[in-house]
Amino acid sequence: KNLQSQETILLNAMNKAIETIKSLLKVKEIVDPPDITDDDMTRYFGIDDWNKTIIGSSATGNMKSLGIDLIIMGNFDDGLDSSTLAYASPAAYDLETFRPFLGVVTLNPNLNYNKPNIEKALQTVLLHEFTHILGFVSMTFDDLGVVYNETFNDGTVRHYLSSPKLLEVAKKYFKCDDIQGVPLEISEPEEIRSHWEARILLGEYMNAETYHEEEVISEFTLAYFEDTGFYKVNYYTGGLMRYGKGKGCDFVQKKCIISQEVNPLFKNEFFSGVLSDTNYDASCSSGRLSRTYHYFSNYKDIPEEYQYFGSSTKGGFVPADYCTVSRGISTENDISYYVGSCNTKGTGDYGMRILYHAQEVSNNGTHTTTRYFTYYNKSGDIVDITGESLSEQSFCYQSTLLKDGLVFNNSIPRAVCYESFCSSRSLTIKIKDDYFVCPRAGGKIEVEGYSGYFLCPDYNLICSGTVMCNDLFECVEKKSETKEE
Repeated sequence: KNLQSQETILLNAMNKAIETIKSLLKVKEIVDPPDITDDDMTRYFGIDDWNKTIIGSSATGNMKSLGIDLIIMGNFDDGLDSSTLAYASPAAYDLETFRPFLGVVTLNPNLNYNKPNIEKALQTVLLHEFTHILGFVSMTFDDLGVVYNETFNDGTVRHYLSSPKLLEVAKKYFKCDDIQGVPLEISEPEEIRSHWEARILLGEYMNAETYHEEEVISEFTLAYFEDTGFYKVNYYTGGLMRYGKGKGCDFVQKKCIISQEVNPLFKNEFFSGVLSDTNYDASCSSGRLSRTYHYFSNYKDIPEEYQYFGSSTKGGFVPADYCTVSRGISTENDISYYVGSCNTKGTGDYGMRILYHAQEVSNNGTHTTTRYFTYYNKSGDIVDITGESLSEQSFCYQSTLLKDGLVFNNSIPRAVCYESFCSSRSLTIKIKDDYFVCPRAGGKIEVEGYSGYFLCPDYNLICSGTVMCNDLFECVEKKSETKEE
């Protein structure tokens, strides 16, 4: 795409991130912000043309009169590899409160703007980076005194955030009264500990590595911001954070895999045994936002404490302590940032490719032929065969449904996308052209015209917000808060 188009995409993404933050946070203004000189900008940030910026070098001295609470400087770094979209940090703090009022975000100028959903990916990345500038960063953690450390026998140091509202949220969320703090990523390199530990909060938008299968704003991040004293918080999360919810203290404190067997507490979060016909173990992400598979890879040297399979080279997702979490998959490299998403809003119609091996039975029942059905980019035949659909209201479910006259070569449930609707009392699923109300506690239902069954989840798993949403930005736009179960 041309440069003008790239600029438009980038500016739109920035505006989306900014508007989201403005909806989530209200801030106490700095009465007398210190002036930042041209020399300061050059010395600390390497910015030599500060005078040429739109606001000008006197901006920090006139923040109050200009109605400015936070200044973010943009920058580009040609040296970033393709896996790093951006990084950011606060640059100046109010000396009395420690609230950041100036920050720098550095972007990768070599992004692939031809990806069909680059703008949605940039929106989330910039929201993440701007959140660092707002104070979700190790320096601010230390300044506020909300961190405590734990040193292990091998010398590894684990850092935990521990502040009143955050602890209240964590205890309620996990149903564990023994939680003393919420872990951050292991601190090497130092900037990594400015993120939540993915093993505990996988999919939170402040993980160190973007998890496109599930991007959610959680009550954990918002509770931290409330505890800083800098901000008044609107808890517009839509209840989308469901990873490990209600799993108890053992989920927080024990390993995901014990003696090469998945800890039962982690079945839904890591691998639920749902299979596809592509030799991948297909499932749904824990919040049911995406279709995923059992992630397993080879590495050079896994730390001994994470060698779950008797090998120093075999393990799962690195940010989640090598646990075998669910990941999206595509048979075409880099086709999309959201290869497993059931939701078309901002992600395009790029649901995970799943190859269905189905047999079509002739009328006399004696002759069978094998047809291969592929779910990819709204493939018409698979919608007719399973009744599923991608839409802005779709979530991931487990199902063995197959149009009458066809049979799978086994009856193992698939990970499939269906349009969903929440009322105050029930969850309704659209299957092809008909609507079915699920039992509130979940369970199997049969559908006329299809063999097999649809497995309804518990009502509270999908209808978790005061207003239904399945996108972190949409939850903020709709002002959807977590609904009490």
